Amino acid sequence: MERGAIHYSLFIFHYSSLIIHYSLINYSLFISAVFSSDKNIETIGQLFTELHRYAELRAELFKINAVSKLSKLLTVLLLGAILILLMGLALWFVSMMLAAALGEWLGSQALGYAIIVAIYLLLALTVYLRRKQWIEAPLTHFLGELFLNDRPSSGEGPTPSS
Repeated sequence: MERGAIHYSLFIFHYSSLIIHYSLINYSLFISAVFSSDKNIETIGQLFTELHRYAELRAELFKINAVSKLSKLLTVLLLGAILILLMGLALWFVSMMLAAALGEWLGSQALGYAIIVAIYLLLALTVYLRRKQWIEAPLTHFLGELFLNDRPSSGEGPTPSS
């Protein structure tokens, strides 16, 4: 390293240490000015009290929102399960009736049931191939709206336009 570069490096080091020293002096003067009177200490105490209260209220709001959204989700799941059960039972009996009628019309009960099974297999394959459009996308949209939307839903308070 050249002699000039060493002097320059020492100058930069000395200059930066002066800046740090000056900043620390200003910070200590600021802190002593802030805490110099009882009114400032009282104001800072009130500020911390208000910040603590704000944090408690935010936590309470989070709990209320979580309970609200989870209850909506459980309601939709329960309603969906009940509807699937009832529709499944109805579909089961209609399928049995159609299979018996087809078997009687074709002269073979086994053939009537085989045709109904083939229809269900084609239906299952169609649902599997279209699962992203018919199941995943709507479910993702529903859950996203439920958990990521901060606006209250209809009938649950003021809307942004009111």
